[in-house]
Amino acid sequence: MKVKIRNRWTGKIIIEGEYESLKEAIEQNKGVSLSGADLSRVNLSGVNLIKTNFSGADLSWTNFSKSKISKSTFVGAIISNVDFSESTISNVNFSEAILWKSNFSKSKILKCIFAGANFAGVNVLKSIISNVDFSKANIYRVDFSEAIFKVDSPLGKSFSEIRINKSQIMDIINSLNIKIVKKNE
Repeated sequence: MKVKIRNRWTGKIIIEGEYESLKEAIEQNKGVSLSGADLSRVNLSGVNLIKTNFSGADLSWTNFSKSKISKSTFVGAIISNVDFSESTISNVNFSEAILWKSNFSKSKILKCIFAGANFAGVNVLKSIISNVDFSKANIYRVDFSEAIFKVDSPLGKSFSEIRINKSQIMDIINSLNIKIVKKNE
């Protein structure tokens, strides 16, 4: 099939050629910057990506389930409603990305940066989250149910400068199924 991946702002062709699928085109062009690419509503399930640049790309509604993504960057990308379920994501920079309502359930999220990202409504149910930087991220209504957090030092830099209000704290407490008991109970 003929594949053509374009920059969403300039229309410039980033990748063009005959491939079995869009997934194959991306995997065979490792090292090519996909910065600003329009890859919305694409099935990339099971893709293996290393050192891929998706900065500023539109990945809305894309399927990355059961994928391995490492040493890549999604800085400022639009990643809303994306499926990362059952994936291993390591050393990936999601700074300033819009991850609204994306699904990271049953994933391993290792040494990633979500600084300043909009993580609102994200599902990380039953995920392993290790040494992740959520500084200045919006974590409103994130489902952390049964997630396992691992950090080198208690809270360390991973949660520095997160600004959350009282209702967000209650959302986190509720999603973690924590019961608050008053001293008299």
